[in-house]
Amino acid sequence: MGHEPSDEGVSFSVPASCSFVRDALQPALLDLKFTIGTVDDSGACDRDVVATMGISAFSWGELVRVTLREGDANDTVLSVTTKRRLATNIIAKGDWSKEIHAAVINQLNAMGKLSDQTK
Repeated sequence: MGHEPSDEGVSFSVPASCSFVRDALQPALLDLKFTIGTVDDSGACDRDVVATMGISAFSWGELVRVTLREGDANDTVLSVTTKRRLATNIIAKGDWSKEIHAAVINQLNAMGKLSDQTK
């Protein structure tokens, strides 16, 4: 997963500054029961986080890569790529993008850090 381009996956525009989204991302992933693997900061805004979802009764586990990039004005682009640990794991969730986006928005709401356009 670490060799895939960071622009693959599902992208969302988050109406908050990059520093706030960076602060909200890891708690959001932890709320969803992901385990944080690696965190790579490659600039003032850019961040790549790889996290794992462990084995369950329905899955052999999954990997997610969440990438943050600076967007327009006071927005941040959040991209989520999900990969099953085993290609044959057809009952795994497969796409965590909506849940991760919602969890980041919830964290930002709790922090009071969303831009005025969403209130």
